[in-house]
Amino acid sequence: MTEQLTPYTNYQLSAIGVGVIAVGLADIRQCIDIILRTVPGSDPLRPLFGCGIYKYIDAPVNIAVPNMKLEIFEALNIWEPRINVTAVTHEIVNENIIFSISYQVVDSDAVDTLLWSTFNGIESNLSSGIILSALIPTKITGQHYNIDFLVDGNVAFPVSPKFGFNTRQQLLDWVNANWFNYGKWYLTIDKLVLYVAPGIAKIATLSITQTTYLYERIAVPVLTEGAFYNLSMILEGISVLPDFPLNLISNVDDLLLWVRANWGAYGDFSIETESVIRFDDFNDDFNDDFEHGGIDYYKFIVFETNLFTTASLTFI
Repeated sequence: MTEQLTPYTNYQLSAIGVGVIAVGLADIRQCIDIILRTVPGSDPLRPLFGCGIYKYIDAPVNIAVPNMKLEIFEALNIWEPRINVTAVTHEIVNENIIFSISYQVVDSDAVDTLLWSTFNGIESNLSSGIILSALIPTKITGQHYNIDFLVDGNVAFPVSPKFGFNTRQQLLDWVNANWFNYGKWYLTIDKLVLYVAPGIAKIATLSITQTTYLYERIAVPVLTEGAFYNLSMILEGISVLPDFPLNLISNVDDLLLWVRANWGAYGDFSIETESVIRFDDFNDDFNDDFEHGGIDYYKFIVFETNLFTTASLTFI
């Protein structure tokens, strides 16, 4: 899904390669570069278009830098109405002045910072040429977020979880842990944004959808010595096969291994652990380190699927 930042959002052919389209923030970045590179008067159809930064190329640094910053502010204010420039700072590297231009997209929470110099334009070795964002739909009860990420036409590896994510934060945590090599991931109010790392891709697409799923969660009982688990599962009113083995499994890890091996075709199984603080009555002489009586840990077996509409797990 391409990003729709504002009513001004458009797209154009990208300058980074044949057949590549610049969309959203990538389009804005390219426009900024074109504006700052263009000397006013060089475009016969728009003689005022461009930036006067080059008037100060040979000026002393203490004169050039503040005037260059002023030219950047004024040029972008006139010629790029989709953004509000929030800051322009600079750093001198090997006699090359590198400007850090920060801006916010008009009527949006999207923000960006690019590095630009009079020598190289956008410093592509320091900032990526591709920026992707996907609108995160309003959460619907009973649905999970699913993410689709294609890099040069191929599904990103590792493949995202089959049943998606219950919350936006779970989604962000997963991409940061598994897709960090593709670039930097950020979460805004209603979007997931990726600043693609240099050299990773010529073209990429990102989208987030919601899928209806079935979620069943049941507490795993604490067994007494010598006891075994006995679990039954009913899908659409019918008991599933094979039957759970009797007098065999007394360990939670073995329980999970068995249901995944034998009932895994019906959906995904996992174990969740939940901690609950136990409050006891203490004498006032105890200090704050003993405000509660400890923490109890409870385990739950979770079943998720998009193949069925009703499910029931029961420990007998």
